[in-house]
Amino acid sequence: MKNIFLILNTSIILCLFSCESNLLFDGPEPMSGEMYESLPLELQGRYLVEGDSSIVIAEWNSVLWMGHQTYEMFFQEDTVGLENCNINEKKIFKPENGKCLSFEYTDKEGVVEIVEYDIDTVFSFTENEMLINYNGMYFFNKESEEGSGWTVWMVAPEQNGAFTLRLFDWEEEEGELKKWIKKMEVVEDPVRGTVYSVNPTPEEFEKLISRFSEKECELLIPYNYESESFY
Repeated sequence: MKNIFLILNTSIILCLFSCESNLLFDGPEPMSGEMYESLPLELQGRYLVEGDSSIVIAEWNSVLWMGHQTYEMFFQEDTVGLENCNINEKKIFKPENGKCLSFEYTDKEGVVEIVEYDIDTVFSFTENEMLINYNGMYFFNKESEEGSGWTVWMVAPEQNGAFTLRLFDWEEEEGELKKWIKKMEVVEDPVRGTVYSVNPTPEEFEKLISRFSEKECELLIPYNYESESFY
């Protein structure tokens, strides 16, 4: 028999360096900056993402993300504890990934809460990824899988070793974007919806930096508890 469950609600973690922006650049930006083949010492370390308490581990050759999803699941107790998962040890089997996950009972009848931890490499200097330093800020560039353009994130140093992280995307009207970038094309993507393919001049990208510097951001805070583990 298999577990019978229904996900009632889910708290989704930050899509760090994996969000699909609707603003795609023709190439890595800014091209006038200094390109890196490895992560500079200033960026290396472990950081707490203020928005969702996930962890970013920045190493010389890659950036790792450690986060979690929280589920509330409904199940029938006589069907769990199978697949080598012991309900008496508060373990439940999740068929999607074949894992035994720990759970806690809730005050809702037949519902348990599960916290599932995950780790992913979000940047590793592949041929489709590029890191550029420009005026003391770091720009992480990733080419889309279909090769239709590059997504750009801006990482800027703050006080006490912290960094801000901003994704370059566009939430305003198309006409407003044309005021900032002259060379652009509007594409209707079946997955992303409306996508703006842009090729800014160095002067236009400089203006975009100023504009996005005022945008809401994620704060990456230095995190030094090496002994803490998700597993």
